[in-house]
Amino acid sequence: MESCPSGPIAFPHRSTARVAFTALLVLLSFAFGGCQKAASHDDPVVAHDDSSFDAWVAQHTAVLTPTEARELTEARQQIRFKVMQAKTGLPKDEFEQAVYEQINGKTVREILLTSYALQIDRVTTELANYEPQLKRFETHDASQRLTDDERAYVEKSLSTLKAKMQQREDELQQLRARIDELKKSPAAAP
Repeated sequence: MESCPSGPIAFPHRSTARVAFTALLVLLSFAFGGCQKAASHDDPVVAHDDSSFDAWVAQHTAVLTPTEARELTEARQQIRFKVMQAKTGLPKDEFEQAVYEQINGKTVREILLTSYALQIDRVTTELANYEPQLKRFETHDASQRLTDDERAYVEKSLSTLKAKMQQREDELQQLRARIDELKKSPAAAP
C-alpha cells in the first residue's frame, strides 16, 4: 500500500509562484514609479496646452512655493497677452500653440524672468502714455482763463492722474525688485 500524507496537501509550486509574483510587482513598481526622477525646481516646463501646463504645475507643487505657482500662472497670462498683441486673429489652436512655444522647455525661473520683463515694459509704456495727459492738465491748471467749475475739474483730474501714475511707479518698483531678485538667484545647471 502506498502511504498518503495526512492533513492538507502542500503544493510548493504555489508558494513559489506567489513569491515570484510579489517580486515581479515590486520590480514593476520600481520600474514605473520609484525610478522616475523626482520633481525638481529646475525641471523645464513640459506643456503644450492648458491642461498639460496645469498638470506640470500640479506635479511640481512639492517643489514650487505657492507664490511661485501663482507667479507661473500669471506668467502664462502675460505671455498670452504678448502673443495676442503680436499675432492678432489666430484661431484658438494656433494661438495656444504660439503661447506654449514660449513656455515649453523653459524653467520656472526663465518663464518668470520673461513675464516680469513683459510687465515692466507694459507699465513703462503706460507711464509714458500718461505724460501727455499730465502736461495738458498742468497747462490747463496754470491757465487763468478757466471758470471755477473747469478749474475744479482740472484739479480733480490732475490729482487722479497723479495718483494713477504714482500707483504705476510703485508697481514698477516692485516689478524691478522682483526681476532683480530672480536674476540674482542661481540658474539651473544644464
